[in-house]
Amino acid sequence: ALVFPERIRPDAEKLFNTLKTEGPTLGVPVGMPVLKILPSDTESNYVDACREAVKQNNVQMLVAVVPNDNSQRYDAIKKTCFLECPVPCQVVQLATIKRENIFRSLCQKIVNQVNCKMGGALWQVKMPMKRIMIVGYDSYTDSSMKGKAVGAAVFSLNDTLTKWFSQSKLYQDATTESQNIATF
Repeated sequence: ALVFPERIRPDAEKLFNTLKTEGPTLGVPVGMPVLKILPSDTESNYVDACREAVKQNNVQMLVAVVPNDNSQRYDAIKKTCFLECPVPCQVVQLATIKRENIFRSLCQKIVNQVNCKMGGALWQVKMPMKRIMIVGYDSYTDSSMKGKAVGAAVFSLNDTLTKWFSQSKLYQDATTESQNIATF
């Protein structure tokens, strides 16, 4: 979905057209988005449009074009897309689109960010060993957390080492963490 206020429509369409052109050159096809054109750039208009786009159209990705760097609106868009209707989202400021001298390069970066957010890999390392899993684990104890410990693990999921699973857990103390390390 592409969400933007009516008053910046030409710029939003320019962004989409460039993403549609640059995407395939990077191996990322860009389809026609659901357009959500807002009457104004209020936080509530963006939030409502995000909800509607995701719930009614089953979108895979949402791009919101915003006229400025209003952090409350940005936070509301991200919160809606992360918590209420989980969908990867990218917020693009109008000032970014207006940077003519580097616009194409910025669009390529946006395509790469969107690709990663949707589970794509920007690159991979050719591994000589096959059928391996890379596992990492770390722990952290912070005195301000009154003795509690955090354990975090990460596991590779495929032979090209481009898909990963990670999880963190909070433990009451370091002893509890070491006794429960196998629960990841």
